[in-house]
Formats: sequence, C-alpha cells, structure tokens
Amino acid sequence: LAMLLSGKRSAMRALGAAALALALSGPCVDGWGAPTRIVPTRAAAPAMRSAVLLTTIEQPLPHLDRREQDGAEEIQEPGVEELAPFGGIDLDGFVLREGPPSFFWPMAPEPGSTKPVLLYLPGIEFTGYTISRQLSRLAPHYDVRIFRVSPHDRTAGTHLYRWVEVEIEQLAKAGRRVVLMGESFGGVLALDTVLRAAEQGTQDRITQLVLMNPATCMPATPWPQLASWIESLSPDAYAAIPLAISPLLANPLRLIDFKMGEPGLGPIKVMEGVAEELVAELELEDKGPFPELTAAVSQFAGQALAAVGRAAVLPGPAGWAEPEVVLERLVGLLPILGQLPNALPRSTLAFRVRELDAFAREVNGRDWSAARVPTLVISSSGDLVIPSAAAAREIQRRLLGTRVLTLEGAGHAPLLETDVDLLKILEEAAVLTQPRPKPRDYVGRQELANPELQAAVSQKTMLPIRRLVSPKFFSTTESGLRLPGLSGVPGLICPKTGKQRPILFVSNHQQIGVLDIPLLVEELMVSRKIFVRALAHPVAFGMPTGEPSDELSDQQLAAANKKPALTGVPSNSRGTFSKLPIAPPQRDSSRGGMFGDQIDIATFGAVPVSGRNFFRLLQRKEAVLLYPGGVTEAFKGRDQRYKLLWPEGENESDFMRLASKMNAIVVPVAGVGGDDVIHVADAEDLLKLPRIGDMLREFAATVPPGRPGELFVTPIVIPKIPIPRYYFVFGKPIDTATIDAGDVPANVAAYRQVKAELEKGLDWLLDKRQSDPYAGFVKRVAYEAAGNWTRQAPTFRI
Repeated sequence: LAMLLSGKRSAMRALGAAALALALSGPCVDGWGAPTRIVPTRAAAPAMRSAVLLTTIEQPLPHLDRREQDGAEEIQEPGVEELAPFGGIDLDGFVLREGPPSFFWPMAPEPGSTKPVLLYLPGIEFTGYTISRQLSRLAPHYDVRIFRVSPHDRTAGTHLYRWVEVEIEQLAKAGRRVVLMGESFGGVLALDTVLRAAEQGTQDRITQLVLMNPATCMPATPWPQLASWIESLSPDAYAAIPLAISPLLANPLRLIDFKMGEPGLGPIKVMEGVAEELVAELELEDKGPFPELTAAVSQFAGQALAAVGRAAVLPGPAGWAEPEVVLERLVGLLPILGQLPNALPRSTLAFRVRELDAFAREVNGRDWSAARVPTLVISSSGDLVIPSAAAAREIQRRLLGTRVLTLEGAGHAPLLETDVDLLKILEEAAVLTQPRPKPRDYVGRQELANPELQAAVSQKTMLPIRRLVSPKFFSTTESGLRLPGLSGVPGLICPKTGKQRPILFVSNHQQIGVLDIPLLVEELMVSRKIFVRALAHPVAFGMPTGEPSDELSDQQLAAANKKPALTGVPSNSRGTFSKLPIAPPQRDSSRGGMFGDQIDIATFGAVPVSGRNFFRLLQRKEAVLLYPGGVTEAFKGRDQRYKLLWPEGENESDFMRLASKMNAIVVPVAGVGGDDVIHVADAEDLLKLPRIGDMLREFAATVPPGRPGELFVTPIVIPKIPIPRYYFVFGKPIDTATIDAGDVPANVAAYRQVKAELEKGLDWLLDKRQSDPYAGFVKRVAYEAAGNWTRQAPTFRI
C-alpha cells in the first residue's frame, strides 16, 4: 500500500491485477468470496501497453455561480469556456478548497437557458465527484448545480439547508424548475430542506425530490461508533482506508467499461486472457495450479460478466476490450481512491459521521405529514454501507406520494457504475411531470370490488380459509327469534319508509382477528348483498404514512410522524450489520393487505379507523363494521378470552351518539373461534422484560392508535391445533331513530344494550358449540371432503 500511495506504477499494476482476481474469485450479491491465495514476489512486467488511466487536470476546478454565506454575492471565475470534459477530472478537482458551502455549475449554462435545474447534494465527502460520470448525459437536458462543502468546514448538518434554501429561492424567482437530488448524507439534507419548505409554505418551488440511498437509517448502523476510532488512526493507516473499504462502496467490475472502440475477443476470450495476464504478471509461490486457475477463471466468466451488469453483458458495436485494457481501467481507479483522504481528512470524516447520526435522528423525529413534493427514492440492492432498501421503504411509508426504484446489484455509490444511467432513470420516472400528491380518500374511493373481483378473491383466497374453519352464521330478528343464516339481518332499505339508512355492525375483536373482517364481509356480500365498510386499524394499511387530516385524526398524525423511521435500536445500543432492523415489504400504502396482500381490504371497502371516517361512512348511509375494543381487545391476555374490553367512562358511548345522529340500525355481531389460542407471553409479560420491553414501548409509540390510550404490543400466541370451527351470530337489531343524539343518558343506555346483546351472543355460541357434532377438525374435514367440498358440515340445533 505504501508503494501504491507513493505512485509506483508497478505496484499499482500488481495490486490492480490482484484486485481483479479477488473480484473474479467470488463476487456475489451478498458480498465477496474468499480469493485464491496469490502472493506477488516481483513487480509486474511492463506488459500492459494500452494505458487508459483517468487524466488529471492540474489547475483547480472553476467555481461557477458560487455564492457566499449570505447568498448575495455571485463569483464568476475566469476560464469557464476552456473547462475540459468532465470525464478527465479526478476527485481532487472536485474538492472545495476553502470558503463557506456553495453551489457551482460543473458545465457552463447556455445564456438564457430555461432547462430544469438539477440541484445535486452529494454524500459525506461533499465534493460531487460521484455524479461526474453522469454529467455529459445530463447536460443537454438539465443545468446541473453541485453543492460542495470544504473539508475544513464544520457547519452543523441542521444548518446546511440555508444554502440550499437560498439557491432554490433564487431559481424560483427566475422561473426555473428545480429537481432536488440528494445522495446518502445529501439525501438527509434534501429531505430536511423539503420538510422545512413544507413548514414555510414554499414547497411548490421544488418540482421533484430524488433521494439516492438516503442515510436516514444512519442511527440504526454501527458507523457512528467508529468516529472515535477513525480519529485515532495514524495518517498512513487512514490513507489505506479507502482501498480497504472500496468493496463496500461498489463492486470494482461495475465501475469499469468492458467495451472498446475496436473489435474485441468476446466475453469468454476476455476472461481467458485476464487469467493468462494474471499468470504472466505475477509470480506465485506454487506454480502447479496455473492451469487450474486459468480454467477456473474461464469457467466463471459468464457469472462474473453477469455481475458486471448491462454494460458488460451487451458489448458495443466495436466489441469487447482487450484483457490488458480491462486491467488498466481497473488500475485507473486506484489513484482516485488514494485521493479520498485529501477530500475527506480523518478529522472531517469523524465529524461528519457524528453529525450525520445526529442530523438523521433530528429529521426522522420531525412531522412529515405536510410534505407534498413528488418523491422518487432510488435504493441499491447491493448497498453494503447502510440498509438503504429498508430506509427507502420507511420513507415511502411516511412521505405521501413516494415511489421507490431498486437498482439490482448496485452498491452504495451507483452513479459511478457504468451501467447506471441517471438521465434514463429520471426520464422513465417522469420526474418533471409528476403531479403533487393528493390526500387519499378511502371513504369515497370508487375502485371498490365488483362482483367479478369478489368471486375471484373468494375462489383464490377465501375458499381455503372457509374449508379450514367452516364458519357457521346465525341471525336474530327484531322479535328475538334466532335463525340459521343471515335472513334476520336488516337491509339498507328501510321497509317502512323505502329509504336507505346506515347500518352499524358492532363486533368483538378476536385474537386471531385477521379472519374476522374477510369472513364477515364476504358472507354479508354473498348472503345479503350488503357491501360492508370495515373500520380497520391503520397498521393494516401500511401506515403511518403521513396521511392528511381528513383521513387520520390529529392524534394519529402526531403518532405517525413523531418517531424515527427505523426503530427498535436504542441510541446507546446500535446493531451490527447482520442484525439491522428491516422494514416489512412495502405495498401501495393506499391499499390494505391481508394474507400476503392477496386480499386487498381497502378494495373490499375497509377504511382506516377514525372518528371522521366513521362519521362520513354513516353520513353516506353505508353499512359499517366497527370493533369498539380495538387493539386492546385484539391483544387481550390469557384470562380474557371472549371478554369485551370496550371503552368505559365519559366517552364510552361515542359511537352510539354518532349512530343516533344518523338514525342508523345497530346490529351486534358475536364471533367465536379466534380466541382459542395458546398464550406463550402476554403483552404485559413482554413489557416487563429488560431492554426488550423498552424497545417494544419505543416501537408502539410510532404506531398510530386506533383509539386513545391503546398500546400496540402483540402478545405471543399459538393457534390451537387442530384449528377450531368459527361461529358468528348477528344479534337483535337496535333502531336509533327514536334516540336523541344529544341525550347522553339515552345514548349510554343504548350503548350498554348493544354490549349486553353482544355478550349474550357470545355466551350462546360458547354454549351451543359444545353440542356441534362436527366441531372437531378431522371429522368436519372428512365430511366436507367426502362431498367434494360442495356441502358444509352441519352444526348444532338452534
């Protein structure tokens, strides 16, 4: 390494060849395999004749349109017209030597240009070098401005937005469209800028937000703990850091171009040539394995080329580069890595690592719900530095109008990779024409399930569930007569007036309650042609997402936006790379999924529970399904089987007052079967555990409550085997037309009447199921399977 950093060409060649051998010996999606042991014993012979090293420009890079701290002064430095193409500028040429943070144009803009402006906020080194390969493609379509910070600057991350804000303001005054793009550290800064603009009412100045591998997940990584260690390194040791960590940043094979301007040998011949070059250039301790090494590299050619990506797999018209050219191009990357300590000195890196940790925590802890800027998050599946894929999903979950694009196989610095085309990504994502995200309206949405979709879902998903639990349904007439089936359930049209009226179905929440909604919704649709709108917990819809206030209550919005994006890792106990918190797979957050998203409960009418949504549904005279017990009842303890845990006290009759106001028919619905579970640990038991209890409380605080005071801590339960049969009974309907909504005692009395009727139904089902001859799983399944599943097993007599 000392020879390499001193610039000796022979050492650079030898290390370049060894690096390529390492890459070819085992690159994979998850990391690097163990290389064959190769020991150089002499300097590489001067056999590489076609050097294709990056040209270094000696003079400092001109600063175009650099503004001082107050944003008032513009500096136009000489020599702009003579600026060389950016393919010839190395990392040193991008470093801001001194002065406050500033923007510059890497290429002179055309006079009177109206092209959109791409404001690029770089990663932790804050030079902008990583976008250099993209500039020639971007230049005809965008005026690119790069934000730079001097290595000697110690501005806090939370203050950097000031320069970005001034730049956006001046561009807006000039009528320019702005695409704000941030990468890694710059992604946190870009997000911070948008959130501040939303607070100030100036977010319309930003056309699109683009985040590439944003470091919002920094607090969940072990990197902040390494800041002190970085400061303790000797200068020589720190100089070797870029070479040591380069495989984490990107696969070297994705950084070089395998194509050339003259006819080549083809992929297999190239790899055979590379293997021969390795044998010729290096002396090995044991010369016996030379043929085997050559054959192994050749056999691995196809897999290695696949790792290189599109640029390597699809040669250009001129064919493939010669092996020596490929090796020289790889070696050409080494001087750039050697310049990194100059662009990011040891003390600066330690400062920025700490600053990024604090900055990410501050941004994650803010309220994101007001942001309305179309957002594209680009994440790399091969990012070994931060869990950027998880960060992307969390941003999509919290920021309205966010789309996520995954770059398969790319590393933490994808803009340097030969097969990543930023212009193509921006064009295909239509970043300049994306509309402002609008509030989602679950209540009034029109894309609800049609009969064909209902039949398809019933056949694909619900049919296996019905065969498993063989549910039986009963109903009760106004006179109290119990009937099999749902013939006793009132319809939406009042028989006396002929007008439509709302129906409120009120049910108990069972512990295996994931079956409650789909079974009840399907049976009401099939048997009574009633399309019921279930009020479900926001978690079922992928929330918190920063939904607008007409969909979530103010309390839910506050809970959805007050905690960090990645939770479960206390600040004083960060995880390791193998145990980073990973968010669940993200679906379209306007939908609510069940059973691996095979049932979209939003399409089947489900709505996030809130007082506003409840009122709007009743106001529209729809059928509504409500679980007053909410999460508290769903996560009940081992001694609370089939117990109603409804609100008590001052606000206990809230839903009855709304029902009375809308003259709704209230129908209690008792369900049995889902509470028959084996309790391993209740929520209270889990909360008492050291450390785990604190982590669960921290997570629960990020979940928007369905009702005030509930805590989203799931008990550990195991369904009983064999699976019990499910039973539902619809109780005696209660007409609220005669109840005055302002009469509190009357509404409390009606509330307790509904609760008593539901408890009566639970007791009736628990008693009667004892006499069901087909309650047992084996006998019931044998009976129904014998009839080719065309007949349901009978049950007890009423």
